Amino acid sequence: MILGRDVPVLLELIPVHRRASEKTVSSFFDRYVLQALDRLEINGFNIPEIVDENFRGEPFYRYMDPRDFARVVRENGGAQECVVSKVVVHCRGGRPELEEWAEATLRDYGIRNVVAVGAYLPDFDYPGPSVLEANEVLKSVGLTCGNVMIPEREGESQRMLAKTEAGTDFFTTQAIFSVDRFIQVLEKYYALCDERSLPCAAVLASFTPVSEEYDIEYIRWLGANIEPATERGLMVNGEEGLAAASIELAVKNWRRIRSALEKHEGASVGLNIEYIHRHNFEATMEMGSRLAEESSGQ
Repeated sequence: MILGRDVPVLLELIPVHRRASEKTVSSFFDRYVLQALDRLEINGFNIPEIVDENFRGEPFYRYMDPRDFARVVRENGGAQECVVSKVVVHCRGGRPELEEWAEATLRDYGIRNVVAVGAYLPDFDYPGPSVLEANEVLKSVGLTCGNVMIPEREGESQRMLAKTEAGTDFFTTQAIFSVDRFIQVLEKYYALCDERSLPCAAVLASFTPVSEEYDIEYIRWLGANIEPATERGLMVNGEEGLAAASIELAVKNWRRIRSALEKHEGASVGLNIEYIHRHNFEATMEMGSRLAEESSGQ
């Protein structure tokens, strides 16, 4: 299991378009995935479910099913463990549909690690189960269950506690560019778990490089928090220095996270390196290498 490692390191890959040809898929793996396996020491891949929604909250799936993408990854890249996500609120058949999906994920795909993702629109009445109910379903079929941590969300420590009580084994985050709030939320979460003698879940802190202003705009749209002062610091040398600046910021933030949390017995924090845009491949490889070196104490 991925979480059994001292500091697990995952590489997050966006699935290819669902209409991609076999040639396109093969080219993607030869050019990016196999190179990544040669250049990075990772424990597995994190493959999110990418969903667009219309104004009625209805999903549209333009990318390959994460489980199918994970199968191709494992067939072409060796016996790598994979984490896949599922936006559970879109299960129109409710709990029975999610149960069927979870059983197939384990039985037909051999995938054991799933991140249950909840509502994009907090006040919308989605047809599928809540994240807490989804945790129960995933655990009941023998899956390792993950949820999403959003430090900027009000009451996030209490939310994490409730999800832990409902069975979550780990949390993932959106790309981190500022760690103050992240550390505050985790410290409060650890304290809440200690009060209840509850083992705290592992956390996979996400980092990704940016090399263009477009990257910053897109990551903000995805929901990541990049404060104006942070953006000014990243852009101090213009776009030419943006990738290098984002890598140095990630290393600095990772050091702060490890230093702040090392006093918490039982705390487990790993790395999730996000490869979002193809033009950032080299920067992603460098960031992954630097952060992995930091984690190994080199």
